[in-house]
Amino acid sequence: MDLKIKKEHKNFKMPTKATRGSAGFDCYVADYFFSDGSLWYNLGFSMELPEGYFALVTSRSSIVKTSGIQANCVGVIDTDYRGIWHFVMRPLNKWSEQLIGEIVQKEDNLIPYNIGDRCCQFFVLPILDITLSEHSSLTSTNRNGGFGSTGK
Repeated sequence: MDLKIKKEHKNFKMPTKATRGSAGFDCYVADYFFSDGSLWYNLGFSMELPEGYFALVTSRSSIVKTSGIQANCVGVIDTDYRGIWHFVMRPLNKWSEQLIGEIVQKEDNLIPYNIGDRCCQFFVLPILDITLSEHSSLTSTNRNGGFGSTGK
């Protein structure tokens, strides 16, 4: 499958796979900015996904190890989206918002990712043709207890 990528920033770096066994492509920071308490990473490209596919953009697992920040950020890029791709980190509470604010006021080396760094990854997945139908009951399983029902 060939994916069309358009360079949208002078610092654009082509996404890469770290190994042959990598499921996703690592993306690199072309630029970053702060807006409404969030840290936005411009990935420097737009992409034309094939009909019937979408991209899932996720944080890299190493972010918590390298920066102490947990980024459970997931973005969905629809098949017909043609805009510039971004990766966004948003604080979940006032404490982390204050921390991001302090990072903004200090040197660039305190920002989790700088220009040229790998900051996130994306996966290209098929869009399944699914319909929903309402039912009055569901098949019972050992997970009927809801969130946290499997214990610690």
